[in-house]
Amino acid sequence: AKATISVTSSYPTEMDDVLLAALADAQQSYFFCMDEVTSSALLETDGGRRRFMATTGVFSCITVFAWSKSTCANSPGLCFGAHVSLGALLRGLRACTQAKHDIDRALAPLLLRLRHCFQGSTQDIILTLVGGHRAMDSIG
Repeated sequence: AKATISVTSSYPTEMDDVLLAALADAQQSYFFCMDEVTSSALLETDGGRRRFMATTGVFSCITVFAWSKSTCANSPGLCFGAHVSLGALLRGLRACTQAKHDIDRALAPLLLRLRHCFQGSTQDIILTLVGGHRAMDSIG
């Protein structure tokens, strides 16, 4: 493995000492847990922006990371993170099915928070989904 931000099952990564130190520093990193959503706006109310957002235990869950670059050099860009458990997703799908709504509404609360985070942004938004690993996929 090598230090990289492109992580796949074919190309795992190793965290270098600088990144490990930053993740251990509460002034640089913000950890969020399963079924939590965080964004740059929320982090500002919790003592200021951090350089990193992180979560752990993404096995049967999906984590959404989104960010956009800043429009000026003295200001950081916007960021968003959500750790969606399979149970929360299934609960949303079941509610949509019972109410005879389109199943795309199962993620409506998540999308609302995502839109709020990037409201008014003129920059491209980069969205990354983490989770649902091939090793977890099995039929039968």
